[in-house]
Amino acid sequence: MLLGDGIRLWDGIGADWKDLQTTRVTAADGVTHLYYHFNR
Repeated sequence: MLLGDGIRLWDGIGADWKDLQTTRVTAADGVTHLYYHFNR
């Protein structure tokens, strides 16, 4: 039972971490796009 809860918690943290990484990459792409757009 404890092991199962630990695995579920770990999966939840992993999903949150992936979402965070994706958000960071998307934000960086957006900033880069704006930078190039205004410095052409």
